[in-house]
Amino acid sequence: MWGLSVGAASLIGGPQSLYGSGHFSLAFTYFFSRPKFLSMLGFLTRLSSRTQRAQTHNPKIIVNQSLPRHLQAITADDPSGRWWQREARAPALREWVRLMASATSRSTQNNLLAALPPAELERYFSEIRPVSLAQRQVLYEPGAPLTHVYFIKEGVVSILTKMADATTIEVGMIGIEGAVGTAALLGGEASSQQALVQVSGSALRMNAAECKIAFDQSPAVRAVMMRFIEALFNLSAQTAACNRLHTIEQRCARWLLMAHDRLQDDIMPMIHEFLASMLGVRRAGVTETAGELQRSGLIRYHHGRLTIIDRKGLEATACECYRIDHNLFMRLQ
Repeated sequence: MWGLSVGAASLIGGPQSLYGSGHFSLAFTYFFSRPKFLSMLGFLTRLSSRTQRAQTHNPKIIVNQSLPRHLQAITADDPSGRWWQREARAPALREWVRLMASATSRSTQNNLLAALPPAELERYFSEIRPVSLAQRQVLYEPGAPLTHVYFIKEGVVSILTKMADATTIEVGMIGIEGAVGTAALLGGEASSQQALVQVSGSALRMNAAECKIAFDQSPAVRAVMMRFIEALFNLSAQTAACNRLHTIEQRCARWLLMAHDRLQDDIMPMIHEFLASMLGVRRAGVTETAGELQRSGLIRYHHGRLTIIDRKGLEATACECYRIDHNLFMRLQ
């Protein structure tokens, strides 16, 4: 403000007139301190700043590069030069864009989507939709058409092999590191296993045909998805060996640790019958094993809620398979 006053005084009569007359200085300061002038000065300052930034930077101001193009366009500078009018008249629009950017950022909590370049997300994944996952919800039954791919954001989904007498055993586990229904990307048309939500949460669902187009056309998408599919195959092979060679206590500890990795929470909903189905054993065997783990101070089980108390102790109880599983999981982070 002082620099502006001096500059204006120089135009009128030089700096001597400003310092030589108290009355003139007082009147001059009064004029330039009026609210209307201050408001005009603030507007011109913001206008100059925005114009300079537009000249020295990319003219398109992107709120979030993973936003679809139609949302990016809302945040671009108006080519007509009237962007300050839009900014003044549409505060609600700016807030909407901010919320949408935040929502899109949260949507990439799934590790597969987070690993993709923003340009690929915009091009191929703009139609992805959030869905809730309820405990015991069946995403796929054996023989069901593979219509969607589910990118898990929260919760855990078990991949189960189902026998003719309806008994099941878990052969895979998927959480934030992966997606359900990826067989469709390899040309599969029907599910070979049952996909069952074991811990409730949420996912981003995409049409399987559209996901396969992204897989076929984009090397980046293909590389990310193939890395996960390979890890899932390896997990299934390790689980087959574990189910045959290790004790119920070791397998139960491994399962709890795998779920803990994906949930990142010490507390999970769990009932003995459900865990017995995952491990392919009788309920009585799981009840006895859970009781031993609880007496050892490793877990606490109460009214359908299981809490991990001593993770290090649980790791010592688990078989060697868990360390292999954990390394596979960490490579997908």
